[in-house]
Formats: sequence, structure tokens, C-alpha cells
Amino acid sequence: MPRNTVRQRLMNIMLLTSAAGIALTCIGFGAYEYLAARNRLLEHVDTLARVVAAHSTAALAFRDERDASNVLAALKSEPSIRAAALYDENGILFVRFPADGAADLVPERASAQKLDFSGGDLAGFRPVHELQDQPLGSLYIRADVSQVYSRFWSYGLIAALVMSASLLLAYFLSRLLQDRISGPVRPLAGKARAVSVRGGFPVGA
Repeated sequence: MPRNTVRQRLMNIMLLTSAAGIALTCIGFGAYEYLAARNRLLEHVDTLARVVAAHSTAALAFRDERDASNVLAALKSEPSIRAAALYDENGILFVRFPADGAADLVPERASAQKLDFSGGDLAGFRPVHELQDQPLGSLYIRADVSQVYSRFWSYGLIAALVMSASLLLAYFLSRLLQDRISGPVRPLAGKARAVSVRGGFPVGA
């Protein structure tokens, strides 16, 4: 086996091993970051829904449409919220946010759907109760999950850069260390080649 072939194969093995390890690490951290980002968004939107539902009790109890609209308007400060709506105790739509938003952003009637990821959004209902725990209606909230994917792709880009830099480092290190690694192997490779050619060990083996 030629000297260059042995060195090249050893270098390829080192690079493949490094690439596999780095790729598995990046995939593991990427999956963790993706799930963690979804959970953070779910907790954040659920907290918003709790706060808005708590502040909507008076508006639903007294059928105050203006007050209900003001409560939902507070969601303007949350860029991830696409739409929200309040429903009365019969499940009929009372007010919506934004008022001029697309009709398909909120359901026509309330349902038992809990907050969950569906159709590219995070959406669901939360009940609104009085202090005596009497049902007054429901709150619907819909959040955009694009920020989760944007963070995920940003992480993927960083991981790709780290992986490329790590492979380059592994390549240069393998070039520097290949003589120490392949040195003891070369005599064995030469003897193996002599055996295959002559049919026996060379003199002095």
C-alpha cells in the first residue's frame, strides 16, 4: 500500500469520525433548542391568556363591549399575538382583536379546544370565570410560532458555522499529526504488501 494512500485513509477516518461526532452534537442541541423554544412560547402565551381572562370578567359580566375591546387591545404590545377574542357564556363571539382582522383568524363560536400547536400557530381557548367560579365566557388567543422557527434556523446557521470551523481544525490537526499516527503503520503496510506479492515474509522481517 503506497505511503500516501495510508496517510490519506487515516486522515479520512479522522475527519469522518470528527464530522459524525460534531453532527450528532449539533442535532442533539438543535432538537433541544427547538423543543425548549416551543415550550417557552407555550408558557408565555398561556400566562398572557390567564392575565387577559382575569381582566375580562367585568366586561363579560356587564356585557361592556368597549371595556372588553380595551382589555384585548392590551395585546398590541405582544408581537407574537395574531388574534384574540372573547365569547359569552353561550359561546357566541362578543369582541375580537384586531377588530379589522381577517375573519378566519378567530372561530365563530367557542369550543373546548385547549391551547396547542395547530396549523402553524399556537391557539386555543381559556374559560373566563367570576370570583364565585361561575362561567362567564371564554377567551380565544392565537399566537404566531414563526419566531420559534426563526430562532431554530438561526441556531442551525450557527451550528453549521461551528461544524465547518471544527472540521477545518480537525483537518489541520490531522495534517500535523499524521506522521506520528501513520509512522508505525507504514512498516506493517510494507510487510503486508511484500507478503501479498512474494507469498512470504521478507528477509529480516
